[in-house]
Amino acid sequence: MNAVSHRTFLFLTKKVGYTKVETVSMPCLNLVIHSSRCTFYSVMTPSIESFLNIEAQQGPFGLIIGHPVHQSLSPEMHNLAARYHKLEFKYHRLDIHPDDLVHIPMILQHPNFRGANITVPHKIDIAEYLDDLSDEAHIIGAVNTITVDGKRRIGHNTDAYGFAKPLKTYQKRLLGGKALIFGTGGATRAIVYALNMMGLDEIWLVARQPHTIQISDFFASKNIRTVSYTRWTKEASDVDLIVNATPLGMIPDLETCPIEEQEKDALIGKIVYDIVYKPLETKLLRLAHLVMADTIDGLGMLIHQGAKAFELWNHLPFPVEQIDIHLRKILDERI
Repeated sequence: MNAVSHRTFLFLTKKVGYTKVETVSMPCLNLVIHSSRCTFYSVMTPSIESFLNIEAQQGPFGLIIGHPVHQSLSPEMHNLAARYHKLEFKYHRLDIHPDDLVHIPMILQHPNFRGANITVPHKIDIAEYLDDLSDEAHIIGAVNTITVDGKRRIGHNTDAYGFAKPLKTYQKRLLGGKALIFGTGGATRAIVYALNMMGLDEIWLVARQPHTIQISDFFASKNIRTVSYTRWTKEASDVDLIVNATPLGMIPDLETCPIEEQEKDALIGKIVYDIVYKPLETKLLRLAHLVMADTIDGLGMLIHQGAKAFELWNHLPFPVEQIDIHLRKILDERI
């Protein structure tokens, strides 16, 4: 076997920043390269072929499936939870290009497969390879978790639960309120569902081309409005919650942000929630801190959506507090 995977490399220059290097092809290896100038933190994920021939043969497994997935902390938290419960279960990253998603049944039907998380860009397209969807996944129109039921593979959405959990302390403040969300992808579908379940009355979606957004794709679409990035501040005055559901601000693009610096006053008095968790303090959250807004980072959503998925797979409680401490330590050390 000569399995080859395509990789995008991220170099962290200490105390300077990140540099993205062109995608290259090379054998699947796990590498951490140190030099006097930089540390290479990218994680090599196996191709489907090599995964089936090596990792899948080693025992019961779970996966995070997306493109790319080298940055995901899901393996760290699920493997810690498995050790906590002394389970024979190993959780892996698997980078699958959209063109290769057609081969996913080989993974899902493997006898050692126990479940998977699905991330961008597959949360919508993965449904056609599943036998059924939970009610939430069907309503939301996106899948982020797969479970095993005999020979059937069922799609779920735990993103809505994960997103809502850190907002519980603000529930009374948000009831009957308004939210504004940057981004219109699969994560936004789950967020819109969660906010409707929490009783918000109106949701604004910020898009580059608002006229192209299919409002009917979103739950409770009668409560949804769209606005452009150039006009969002005009709608923000009576908004209670502002959410970043885009990758803007994520490593390696630390200085990207869904808003301009001169727009930061529009965050005054708001709850500002960024679902990005690498880094924990994105540029958006830094700007929110400058104007004394309440802020929520993305790690809570990651942990709680993972907790729900783990419980669906294993019918065991997730050690949320231990994992929160563990992941924050990892992020503090790496960033």
